[in-house]
Order: sequence, then structure tokens, then C-alpha cells
Amino acid sequence: MDQEDQATQDEKRARRKRKIETVGYVIATAMAGVYCALFIRVALIGYLSRIAITAGIVFFASGFTWLAIGLTGKRALAKLLGGIWWGCAGIAMVVVLGGFVFWPQGPGPWRRYRFHAELAALEAERAVSDEDNAALRYDKILATVNPNDRPEFVFGGPNLRDKLTRRPWRREDYPQASDWLDSYAAVVAELLQIGQMEKCRWPIYAKYDCKWPVPYRNLSHAADLLTLTGNRHLGEGRLEEALTAYFSLLRQTDHMQQQTFILDFQCSYGAEEAALRMIRHILVHGDLSPEQVNYIAQRLPDAANNWQRDGQRLMDFEEYRFVNFLSRAYEINEQGKIRFTRSLPIRVEEEEDDADSTWLERFCPLGYLMTIPLDPQDLWPLAREEFTEMRRFLETGPLLPKDSYALGPPGMFSTAVIRGCCNPLRSRARDLALDKNAYARWGERYAENLARRRGTWLVLGMRRYRDQHGTWPMSLDQIAEQIPTDALLDPTRQERFVYRLREDGFTLYGTGINGIDEHGHWDGVKALDGHDDDIIIWPILIPEPPEPLSQEEEDEMFKQLAEIYGDRFQTGRRGDANDR
Repeated sequence: MDQEDQATQDEKRARRKRKIETVGYVIATAMAGVYCALFIRVALIGYLSRIAITAGIVFFASGFTWLAIGLTGKRALAKLLGGIWWGCAGIAMVVVLGGFVFWPQGPGPWRRYRFHAELAALEAERAVSDEDNAALRYDKILATVNPNDRPEFVFGGPNLRDKLTRRPWRREDYPQASDWLDSYAAVVAELLQIGQMEKCRWPIYAKYDCKWPVPYRNLSHAADLLTLTGNRHLGEGRLEEALTAYFSLLRQTDHMQQQTFILDFQCSYGAEEAALRMIRHILVHGDLSPEQVNYIAQRLPDAANNWQRDGQRLMDFEEYRFVNFLSRAYEINEQGKIRFTRSLPIRVEEEEDDADSTWLERFCPLGYLMTIPLDPQDLWPLAREEFTEMRRFLETGPLLPKDSYALGPPGMFSTAVIRGCCNPLRSRARDLALDKNAYARWGERYAENLARRRGTWLVLGMRRYRDQHGTWPMSLDQIAEQIPTDALLDPTRQERFVYRLREDGFTLYGTGINGIDEHGHWDGVKALDGHDDDIIIWPILIPEPPEPLSQEEEDEMFKQLAEIYGDRFQTGRRGDANDR
């Protein structure tokens, strides 16, 4: 009886053990399934190298085979396979980690790998002779300019600045400003000469931690000098000299737009707007012959939408910067040997040669081995794959959708988080080179600038019509044959510009990005409502300083705005009150 009881107890213990083992196999299989799903997701995102994919397939295939045999009840074989699996995994881990941590440094000093040959090839494609390169002449003359020389009697507040930069003026009205401008006579004369040159090549903006090759602040100062010079010539009746200054300013903006970064375009728009604004003034008020109108037409910027050409061209340089940033993961010695760097160089402002890595950073090569190719030249196919989506994204421009990632923080298993965990260096390079929101913002400015170009063409067509018929046209259809076909459409909405005749002339504007006709208003209560972004073509608006309001007048104004804009105005007003 005791033997029977003992046998029964042994059988119960065996069943419990089998049950526990079965539960363990089930839990292990579930956990392995979760990790396998994560592995597949990372692989689909494209953040695993061939080595990592091969190792993962072997790891999960052998592991699932072991667990499957265990679940079928063949425990002896499962234990044998499990021991082999764990032993091989442990040996592989020790070999890999030990190799990366204790492997000899190798002969000679190691330095960051860089794609210098590819950069030289890009520079060669866009190279021009020194005598034809306007950038060299800009650098020489602008080195003599102090961009901080902005005296109060010229730039003192928006009211004075607008009077000098947005309309003609005379020496006798602003003698101090005129004398200050005369002190730059040699600079302006050289800028006018540079304005006759077509090609401009500053060095390529090659990596995100390098200095800007384009002297933006000095060019902005030069643009102010040309604007003030043209406006003074115009105010004193020297039409030809004024046009020369404005066309030189347009040429400067074209020079900037020949460069290799979206910032080059963005920094050019203000100067282009200043030149086009005054050209429109001349077309409306100037005593021009038909030959002079035709001369202006020959020098105006293109009315066509060149977004595809410009955007795709900049992508070529972004692709190079992306690959060059990723090259920080590699090092090369004097013998040409290449290895993964033993640090985590993800800071943009990092120096060419970094300090010695910490003991923890010496594990970084293992992460690089799993997420990027062994050969840095294989980064180019990787970059082309990354940029395929971005190039397709730009095809819908210039008005692009905002990236959905900007709508809220990512989840734990979002693509952005997985990228950052797998390879922070590659994720950082992607954030810098493939910033959809940055290109969307640029696209909006691109469309607005194109609208001002087209609006200037419309004004030119209207001037031709008035010269022929003695009056402004009744509608824009009447000038369709006088201008490029593209000029009739507002690129921000792909609709006609708003045109209205008035007793003293006409009003011409586009409805802006929001597509709402605010009757030619811009920035009136934008801070409160988010609207008022009409693109004013004509008349040229020069805001006068507002008269201070009494408390009763202010309350009445707020009451009227609240009736127009409702709850959105009230929210904005509360924010303003809190700021005060």
C-alpha cells in the first residue's frame, strides 16, 4: 500500500512538473513571439543590417524549434536543444562583447571617415570659373561691411524703416540717412556690378555641424543698401538708376537660390519681396515707355512653379549630408583600414575628432554592426531608400501636409522611438535630413513668394493694358495675353487672384495659405485668430503708428472683434491679458 501511495505521489509530482514545464514553455513561446514581432517590425522599418537579420532568423528559428519540441512533450530532446541553444548564445555574446571591448586598437591613429571624394564630385558638377563666380566678389566686398551698422535714423522702428524701404524718398527729407548711405557708395557700386553676373557658387553646405558658407547677415545688409539706394534714386527722379538697383537686388536673390540648402531660399525671399514691391510701384506710378515696360518684363523672375526642380535638387545635397553624418559611425587609419567608431557621435556641433570614448561607449560598434552596413559605401543605397519617401512627399508641393508626428508625442512602439533605440546616430541623421515639417514650412514661403512674383507680372500686364486703352482693365481676363499664363493663378490656392477696381486705382491680392478672403488684410488680428494672411500685391501698405485708444474705444473694439471671431477671439484675448 505504501508503495502504491508512493507511486501515486510520484506520478502527481511528475504531472505537476510536466504542467509547470508546459506553462514555462508556453510563457517562453509567448515572450519569444513578442520579441519576434518586435524584430519583424524593426526589420520592416529598415533599421537592421544584413548581419542582424541573418542572426535574428537563426536565433528565432532555433529558439522556436526548441520550444515547439518542448511543447510536444519530447522533454529530453528539448532539454538537449535548449542547452545547446543557450550555450551557443552565451558563447556568441561573450565573443562579440569581448571582441569589441578588448580587441586591439590597431596600428596608427584613427580619424573620422568622411565622403570627401563624393563632395569633390558634387562641387565639380556645379563649378564655375573664378571670374564668373559672383560668390567670390560678394565675399571680398562684404568683408568690408559691418552688418551691425544699423543706425536709428535709418532703421529706428518699423515706421521709419518702412518709409525708407517701402516707398521712394529724397535726400532733403532724410539727410542723415542719405549721408549714411553715401558712406557705402563703394560697396553699392560693387554690388551693382555683381548684379550683372549670372552664376554664384558658395561651397556646398556639407555637414550639419559646419559653418554656413553663405554670409547671410552680410547679404541681408547688402540687400538693405540696394533697397535704400533704389528708393532714393526713384524719389529723386532717377528711374533708370532705381531699376538697376532693384534688378541687382533680384539678381542677389537668384544667387542665393542657386545654393544647396533650404535656408538659402528662405533668406532670399525678403530681399526679393522688397525689389518686386518697388517694381510694382514703378509700373503703377512711373512714367514709362512701352520699351521700358518690356525691359522690366525681361528682367522679372520666372512666373512658373519650379518647386519640383528646386526641391529635388536640394534633396541631392540633403542625401549627401545624410550619408556624411552617418559616416561618423566609421573610422579610418593611415593604412586605409575601416572600422566602427567606439563612441556615440550624435551631436550636430561635434568636432571632427572626439575625445576618448567611455567604457560604455565601446559597446557602440555592436549596435552599428546590427543597424548599418559594414562598408560605409553601402550607406548610399540605404540613403536612396530613405529619401525615396521624401522625394515622393515633395512631389505634391509646394503646399505640403504637416507631418503627423508633430501632432503629439509618439507611443512606446512608434516608428520614431524604435529608430532612436536601434541607432540614435541614424535616427538623428534622419531627423535632420528628412524633416517634413521644415520642408512644409519652406513650401508655404515658396508659394507665397511665387504669388508675389506672379502678382508683379499681373501688374505689368495691367500697365500694358492701361498704356493701350487708357484705363485699368475691368478683369484679369483682359490681360491674359499680356503675361505668362501661369501668372493668373495664385499658387497658394490654385485660384485667381482677387482683383477689384477702385476710384483711385485697384486692389490686387491673393487669399494666402488659409484660403480665406480677408479683403486685403494681413496680420491685423492674426495673433488672436490665426487668419489675416492675404498676400497684398497692390496697393503697397505702409502702416502708420496707431493712435493710442481710450479705455472706452478699446472695449468697443474688443466687442466688435468678439462679434466677428467669436470664441477664438476670446481665447486669444485671454492669452494677451495673461501676457500683460
